[in-house]
Amino acid sequence: MLRPEDALKLHPKRLEDIVGSIFGDFGYRPWVTAYRADGGIDVYLDSDQGLVGIQVKRTKNPIEIEQVNSLTGALLVNDCTSGVFCHHLALPARCEACSGQSTRARASD
Repeated sequence: MLRPEDALKLHPKRLEDIVGSIFGDFGYRPWVTAYRADGGIDVYLDSDQGLVGIQVKRTKNPIEIEQVNSLTGALLVNDCTSGVFCHHLALPARCEACSGQSTRARASD
């Protein structure tokens, strides 16, 4: 089992692969994008409710508003219906979704 403190030791691409795999275990159809030039989306989830874009963050720092704005833009450009930030301290069970159609964002600790 991956402990949150171990996530900082992983290569970012490996963490993206793990996040995609975990969401796959929950019934989504994930595909992980290229490590470079991914257009702001690290993992896409194909679901019955539409296309979900995930941005995986591996940092000790909190997510800043500029990153939320960047993800929101990437969601709109890529026709995603919703988006998720996965922070190394908030793997999928605690990920917080934000709608690409809304200017509001939610955050949890």
